[in-house]
Amino acid sequence: FISEIYMGPPAELRDLWMRKTIQASGISLICLFIGAYFFQLYLYRRRERYYLYFSLASLALCLWVLGIKGLALFVYDHYFTHILFTNVGGAFVPIFLILFLHAYFGFAMGWPGRLLVGALLAIIVWLLAELALTGGILYYYRYAFGPFMGLNMTTMGYLIFINVRARQANKPYANRVMIGLGLLFVFTLPG
Repeated sequence: FISEIYMGPPAELRDLWMRKTIQASGISLICLFIGAYFFQLYLYRRRERYYLYFSLASLALCLWVLGIKGLALFVYDHYFTHILFTNVGGAFVPIFLILFLHAYFGFAMGWPGRLLVGALLAIIVWLLAELALTGGILYYYRYAFGPFMGLNMTTMGYLIFINVRARQANKPYANRVMIGLGLLFVFTLPG
């Protein structure tokens, strides 16, 4: 799992592990709550699809945090659990963020957004197909993980572009959405 290697007395290591576990669990629970809350809002306002997309982005982020910090293995201790939570959850976050911004600001999705969503979906299909056929994801890590990370960085740029366009069009709350995106990028880039 993504973390530094710590050495020291067992009591200090246990305390450090407990703090990191509580921190990751707290982040996951916050994402889960936000996802459930906005999904409930969507159920009452079905025309406003951005509630659904934001809810799904939050739930996917919850899965990614649970997977990347190893907490998914407390749910079900199997290699597939870690792969699905980390890789599939992480791949759906940018997809739902793209859909959210387009729905929220009322912009039609042009070819760059469709290309990004299609490429991210293709990577998810690759991962799931390889996992189903071989029981592992060796070729995914060898050939598709690098492009996936590049797509994530490209998606960040695309989301900023959409938000700048919304600010230029004087869309309501564009500044707040930009601050939220900035915070998301700052806190998720380190992993």
